[in-house]
Amino acid sequence: MNRQETSRPLWQLASVAALALLAANALVFAAFTLPRLNRSRRAEDQVATLRQVLVNERAEADRLRKRAQAIDANVRDSKRFFSETIRPMSEALAADLDVVESALRASGLGVDQRGYTQQPVAGAPLLRYAIHLPLSGPRAQAGLLLRQIERASRFVIIDRVVLQDDKEPGQARFDLDLSTYYQSTDAAPSKVADKRAATATRGARRP
Repeated sequence: MNRQETSRPLWQLASVAALALLAANALVFAAFTLPRLNRSRRAEDQVATLRQVLVNERAEADRLRKRAQAIDANVRDSKRFFSETIRPMSEALAADLDVVESALRASGLGVDQRGYTQQPVAGAPLLRYAIHLPLSGPRAQAGLLLRQIERASRFVIIDRVVLQDDKEPGQARFDLDLSTYYQSTDAAPSKVADKRAATATRGARRP
């Protein structure tokens, strides 16, 4: 009897001590460990956010760098275009028209009344000179004409080719629109430019 009565309080004391230890551990976890875990998680979230921000910033910097490179390339091309390609009308018109006439003779296509127009280009020191050619003849020769113009050393642009009719086998009537550009500061009045175009055309027709 005395041994059982003596051992019971010891068991209870051990249980109380274990509970107290668990409670202390819980308090330590709640007071120290849990806040540290929360701070660690927040820090990890912040690191992930900052990494994403860094990725986005690098992507934006790369986009801006490519845009700046494209702008620089456009500026260089523009300077080269104005310094090497574009000439005053008085210097280049006759040679440009001679290219067109030479291509027409090589193609063997018939040409009706030609049309010439010019107009300033908004926002640029340029004058656009347009050439309208109503053509007729073998359709196969149209490709030859276009290749001749494209391969020419002069700056002549093929704007449009419009087929009018195709009544006879292998024959066609179509309109060809060409254009080129000149320095507007040296552009001549419309009537004078048309007169130069007519003179250049007559000279190109001579054998």
